[in-house]
Amino acid sequence: MKVIEIKRCLSLLSGLILAATIWAVSLELISDRPVPNAIFAQSIIERKMEAAEKPGKASKTLVVGGSNVAFGIDTVRMSRTIGEEFVNFGCIAGIGPEIILSAL
Repeated sequence: MKVIEIKRCLSLLSGLILAATIWAVSLELISDRPVPNAIFAQSIIERKMEAAEKPGKASKTLVVGGSNVAFGIDTVRMSRTIGEEFVNFGCIAGIGPEIILSAL
């Protein structure tokens, strides 16, 4: 290999190492800061948990699903019609039912 090729390889390797170091340090600096999506998701989960734990009848039926449940199921009307207590645990904004169910 020529000296110029060796210098180019060393420059490329140095640049990659520098970029990886900057990336790792940047991630370490922001790792303990919440991101807006996480704050939004946590607020949704907290509201649903409060609704489930709200005093009322001893047994409640949780309706769990995706956005079709969140926007398509009227648990207030169901509770009035059937006489049992229902809580809408429909998930939106990338929060899957598995996240809500694991919080229960």
